[in-house]
Amino acid sequence: MNKFKYFVLLLTAIILSSCAHTNELAKYEVRGKNMLYNQKVGPLAQIVQITTVSQEDSKDEGKKSTVVSILEAVASIGADIISEDAKSKLQKDINTQDMVGYVTSGMKDALQNYLDITEAESISDKPDFICNIVLETCELRISKNQINVLVSATGTIIDRASGGIVWDNTETITKPVKSNYNTQSTTKIEEDAINLLQLTSLKADELNRIIGATVDDAGYEMAETLRKDIAEMNKK
Repeated sequence: MNKFKYFVLLLTAIILSSCAHTNELAKYEVRGKNMLYNQKVGPLAQIVQITTVSQEDSKDEGKKSTVVSILEAVASIGADIISEDAKSKLQKDINTQDMVGYVTSGMKDALQNYLDITEAESISDKPDFICNIVLETCELRISKNQINVLVSATGTIIDRASGGIVWDNTETITKPVKSNYNTQSTTKIEEDAINLLQLTSLKADELNRIIGATVDDAGYEMAETLRKDIAEMNKK
């Protein structure tokens, strides 16, 4: 019964977070203003979470909803795929403070490209707006044939003068970890999915680069949602 209650609470939380979106851009003079960016790692993402899933679940993951996939992951944590030593190494080496920076970068680019926003260095610069980026979840989902990164992040733009919420959005993505990314181009070169042995043998900086390149997709999705909302604002 306790497990059932836990699943229900988790399901409710995921559904509520996935529906969270506010677009009040048309009500504020945003274009050409300056903005202070704050980034934070939420309590559930202080350490990367590691769950294991069966090979069958991993193959069918693309056909399932995020809710179903997460519940299955929780239900199968005991699978004998990764050792406790390997888990400890990954949790020690993956810096989630760095991960949230990838999401913030996507937001900064979108706001600069589409609204000519300039960045304020500190609150003493008296910014017109504040943009808070929170990394809610950072999870490695490991199976025998694939490793996925699940990331959930929330971006909120606040009007400093009134305290009103101008824009708010939560993005959740699940992407396979790839063995190589071309950092010299905006287009990722995706090779075969990296396996567990490769992942655990990486040095901390290389590990964070590869995981970060996957987390970067969450920043891209956040920026795309913002771009669409800006386009909608311009129609009004």
